Amino acid sequence: MNTAPLNIAIIGSGMAGLTAAYVLGQHGHRVSIFESQAKNGLAAHSTAFGGGMIDAPLRVMNPQLWSHTLALAAHVGLNLYRVRTDMACSWTQHGHIGATWFSSRRHPRVNFPLLGNWRHMAAVPQLAWGIYQLKQALTRVHELDKDISLHAWLQRHPMPSLLWQGCVVPVLLTVCTCDVATLLQWPARPLLCFVDLLLQDAGLYRLHGGTQALASALQQDTLLYSHHAVTAVYQQAQQVWLRDASEHSHCFDHVIVATPTQACGFLDNAQYATEKRLMLQLPYSSGDLVSHTDTSAMPQHRRDWSPLHYSMSRDFQNHSFSVWLNPIEASLDNDATPVFQTWNSLTPLQDSAIVQHTRLNRSVCTVDSLRSVQALQDLQAASSNTRRLWLCGSWSCDGLPVLESAVTSTLSVCAHLGANLDLRLGSAQVVTVSP
Repeated sequence: MNTAPLNIAIIGSGMAGLTAAYVLGQHGHRVSIFESQAKNGLAAHSTAFGGGMIDAPLRVMNPQLWSHTLALAAHVGLNLYRVRTDMACSWTQHGHIGATWFSSRRHPRVNFPLLGNWRHMAAVPQLAWGIYQLKQALTRVHELDKDISLHAWLQRHPMPSLLWQGCVVPVLLTVCTCDVATLLQWPARPLLCFVDLLLQDAGLYRLHGGTQALASALQQDTLLYSHHAVTAVYQQAQQVWLRDASEHSHCFDHVIVATPTQACGFLDNAQYATEKRLMLQLPYSSGDLVSHTDTSAMPQHRRDWSPLHYSMSRDFQNHSFSVWLNPIEASLDNDATPVFQTWNSLTPLQDSAIVQHTRLNRSVCTVDSLRSVQALQDLQAASSNTRRLWLCGSWSCDGLPVLESAVTSTLSVCAHLGANLDLRLGSAQVVTVSP
């Protein structure tokens, strides 16, 4: 275990980079973050609106699946509040939102989603039968092997289309933000565990102050070099050298790479050939997330509006979702201008209503990518005593490309450097409940 302070560079200031900076800083190490953008990556897409703050994407978490992330948030003094997860489902037709065919509501005394509007009663028999089949199939979900994809699981447990493609797939797309074909290649177990928790009303929570508050708490006094794109990383003897776009070179005891894997072209081809080969095997997905005030993305009737609105074609070949932010984000006034986030909109949005357009690149998890991730983790563990370059990020996951993967992979890297953080899982406090 290291006792003397180390001089450590972190490339990337997303969740992984800021977690590394915080943990290592707590152990007295000198930490510098190199970020190619204007501000830290975790809060790069946060924007002010209506007296509040909008995160893109809006992040909500379940304490059982995001346990380390929420424990870290509690460690830096942030609290949680529970958010509404009522949902509505609508058909799209001729380039606009058509009839809403289902909506759900939660009741505090009922551990189950209830029908939100009697006008949608026609869908209940099919959905009720589908939920029964799904809950039966989920009884042994924790025994599933990681090598079983969602597609393979569905071959064994076929589900009614209205439930699966109309409700379950849209919910999973809000977590994975990819297309349906990619979603079906995901390992089944983590996604189905998430569905099981939602059916049990395990709850989704949001941090007070959102992503920006977490980023500020983690960064603290760490030196952040913004607009500093890294062009080369290589090792000489026991030191790692980093060169930036201005051709300035910097020397460090260790370098932690916390960027998306496809952005690691700066690693020396000869010294880090194995790492680069494995990282290039990890897939990513892209999509458009638009924050806006265009109510045409929501159900036609205001009575059908829900915090989560899923729209889809009748053949289930196309899906989109919109989040109504006012009932979820505590800093936004419920009675103020409604504001939404829409992922891969199936209907045109008015240019004048767009608050922010964000192109998201997200980690994709497949059965094959799990093997590459494991190989990278094994490589770092086997050479931990002599290694000077470390890799971590949201790509280092076992099924959900969320903040949790970034946090857990970073904690592992920090532990290799003798910097352990005592996180009491489940210690984040719920201080209010959204109406």
